Amino acid sequence: MNETRRKKFLSCHRCDTATVHSLLCRADSDVERCDAEGYKSYEPATYSIFQCDGCTRISVYIWSAFHSPLSEFGEQDYPPGFLDIRGAPAAVSLAYQQAEHVKSRSKVAYAVLARKVLDAIVKDRCAEERNLSRALNVLATRGEIPSLLAEAANHIRLFGNAAAHEANMHITEIHVQMIDKFLAVLVDHLYTAPTALKEFKVLLDMDGDEQVDV
Repeated sequence: MNETRRKKFLSCHRCDTATVHSLLCRADSDVERCDAEGYKSYEPATYSIFQCDGCTRISVYIWSAFHSPLSEFGEQDYPPGFLDIRGAPAAVSLAYQQAEHVKSRSKVAYAVLARKVLDAIVKDRCAEERNLSRALNVLATRGEIPSLLAEAANHIRLFGNAAAHEANMHITEIHVQMIDKFLAVLVDHLYTAPTALKEFKVLLDMDGDEQVDV
């Protein structure tokens, strides 16, 4: 039965290149979207499930009016893509994506690149201070990041330093998960949440303009 499956070249996140994929299943259904005002809408959609012939990673593509036609099967919905850091400069987003890209491949590389995310952040938010440790303290003193996040960022900095310079550095999956968690909170605090709040305020202003006094 496997011999009759349709074969396609598609991007594989694990293999980090385009590989031969087998189409396992296709099904017609729909997708749901909710707009900024809370209204739901539905569109017909076709779901395609593929499996990489090399690493066996499963991927899901969706074809609908809501999805970009990045391939003849639509947009890849799973595995999810890199985090879109809304409001962050390109250098911060790139550093974060590079760290995410190696997270499942090399714990040491992830620790080193997580530190580089901090470098990119302080260059954006504290360009006058070139020392990473002092720059994090400046951000905390200014109130741009709470003391808890400043402490977590400092641990990520120290861990990244050790990963880069200590040949026998032992890093576990727990270390990776903790770095990942605090790094995500940090970029959300500095970039994503403030951007979302601005958008929310715009919506509130629009709603206020539509109100009529009686």
